[in-house]
Amino acid sequence: MDGTDDRLLSALRRMRAIETDARGLGERLLEVVVSATASTSATLHRPLAGAEDIRVGANDDVAVERIERRFSDSSGVAVLALERPARAFDDSDATMLEVLGGEVLSRLERAHAAVETDRLRRQIELLRALWSTNEGALRPRDIADRAASELVGAFAGAHVLVHAVVGDHLELIVRRTEAGRRVAEVPNWAHRLPIDGPTAMAVAAREKRMVSRPTCEVEEPRRSFLEGMGIRHMVAMPLSFDDVVLGTLTVAHREDAPFDSESLRLFESVTAQLAFELAHARLLEAERRRADDLGLINELGGLVAQHLELRAVLTTAARALVRVLGVSRVHVILSDDAKMHLRGVAATDDGVSDLELAVSSSHAVAHAFRTLAPVIIEHAETDSRTNKELVAQVGTRSLAIVPLIARGEAIGVIVVLETSHTRHFTETDVARVVAVANVIAPAVTNAKMFEDLRRSYEALAKAQADLVTHERLAALGELSAVIAHEVRNPLAVIFNSLSELRRLAPPVPEASLLLDIVGEETKRLNRIVGDLLDFVRPYDAHPRLVDVGAVVKGAADAARRASPEPRVDIETEVRLPAPELFLDGTMLHQALLNLIVNAIQATPEGKRVTVRADVVPAAGGQQRLRCEIADEGPGIDEAASARIFQPFFTTKATGTGLGLALVRRLADALGGTIVAETRPTCGALFTLTLPLSPEAEPTGG
Repeated sequence: MDGTDDRLLSALRRMRAIETDARGLGERLLEVVVSATASTSATLHRPLAGAEDIRVGANDDVAVERIERRFSDSSGVAVLALERPARAFDDSDATMLEVLGGEVLSRLERAHAAVETDRLRRQIELLRALWSTNEGALRPRDIADRAASELVGAFAGAHVLVHAVVGDHLELIVRRTEAGRRVAEVPNWAHRLPIDGPTAMAVAAREKRMVSRPTCEVEEPRRSFLEGMGIRHMVAMPLSFDDVVLGTLTVAHREDAPFDSESLRLFESVTAQLAFELAHARLLEAERRRADDLGLINELGGLVAQHLELRAVLTTAARALVRVLGVSRVHVILSDDAKMHLRGVAATDDGVSDLELAVSSSHAVAHAFRTLAPVIIEHAETDSRTNKELVAQVGTRSLAIVPLIARGEAIGVIVVLETSHTRHFTETDVARVVAVANVIAPAVTNAKMFEDLRRSYEALAKAQADLVTHERLAALGELSAVIAHEVRNPLAVIFNSLSELRRLAPPVPEASLLLDIVGEETKRLNRIVGDLLDFVRPYDAHPRLVDVGAVVKGAADAARRASPEPRVDIETEVRLPAPELFLDGTMLHQALLNLIVNAIQATPEGKRVTVRADVVPAAGGQQRLRCEIADEGPGIDEAASARIFQPFFTTKATGTGLGLALVRRLADALGGTIVAETRPTCGALFTLTLPLSPEAEPTGG
């Protein structure tokens, strides 16, 4: 018996030397039992859920002796059996089996309690970590990301996904896996899952229950993707608060067995807490969004109240939408007055000025304009309603189009573009754009009214100026008629008297010189009266087919003859699509003559005056005759440029100041313009532009 006691005490000391948290505790304890009882194998059966029998050693012989003992523990009745060949077990072996078996069960019971205690501790720590981690986090995505990080840290090898309910889909907002582990990129189908689909996440959200599913039961192509990541099992749980499903929490691992009941209970606790926090975060986010929207509307309202310049208002609205929605670009497109075309007028970039679409086109922008309803396009590259060339040029991935409506009619659209990634525009996003559209639509209408009013005032101011000019010319005409009558009659007497004096007076050189001076000054005075009469008389255009080249050449020849001597060269360049154009040739000749004479007088001797004539396009598809007269003189003084076409303004010692004023009158009568400028090289350039009647359109000869 003493030997038995020694072996028993030795075995107990060896067992107690084994640490409780040692790896393979059951096997190591049974090895001590086998050694102490001189057995060849030992088997321990415990009725624990999911626990397998513990066995050490083996018997090669068929005939073995066996002894077993039953023990009661927290899990029920456990059975410990010993086996050895040939030699039977005696009472001392039974005693050792009872004592050592009790020690084995006691150690395993304490180990199990330690494991359970550690599990509970980890659960409490995880829940506490979730509370502390999410404290101060206000955005749903941040809260979900931190919860997923804590779950990954608590469960080695776990893979966590969080989806949010967006309309009829589940949108992936968070994906977490253990740190340092390389994972494949999530395919497109995993980012947005239809709630009516077969995935575990969709079933959990739809039926509001936990769904546990092995990878082998997942349909393709999801199964291949999950197996490629080493995932063998997953559990999806609905994030539900106040009977409203906000999304799903999915935890997957690489073990073949499903998650145990304790892990599932922990997941349920985490899910309940996460749903609670997400619900409150959504409420806070909704309030923050409402505050942002009110701030945006207030900002735009203030801008509209301060400015009537349309482009500034629209550009500010576009930039505000980019900031609030977090999108790439925003364009504002307005219709023309006839509502036949849509043209880009403002944007957050420079690529909108040349954008033009027909209202009748099949483009999504035109469709939103016609139907007065928003249009959402998630995949712009493949949608038939988009212009593929424009989509490729801008790099558009997704877009939302909202009409601008004023007084029940569409006046344009707001186009919101996302170029960095595919985006699903939510109802909240569209509502924000609609709110901005409701603010700026009246601004667009008011700006257009202001622009129309400004143009009306400009037209009225011009009409008043024309009326004043007409009245001044009428008064000047009456005065000129009086002057012509009162001055020319004495001039005629002077001319006749000079002729008689030359005939009667002796040919004294001094007297002849004085008579010549009186004659020249009399002619100059007569010329001034003639210029004045030419300036004030009414001009009515009488267009007809005229050989413009001949008119230009005739004016140049007349200017040469009017010059006292051929001091300068006159060069003419006529490039017309047809030899004859429909206009008033007489008035054109008079205007060109005055301009060429003025150029000759300003050009130094030996220099050149160039006269060019061609036809240029004008607005509305019409054509205009352009005549350019360039000299090589000193140019136009800056102080004189503003008054150069005013009557009686001249910089010449002997000028009347009516030549260029007459050109302005002729240009106005013909419906054209006259512009004077100093050339960059040298000299002045006068450009006379006259409209051509439809009869003047070139016909090829």
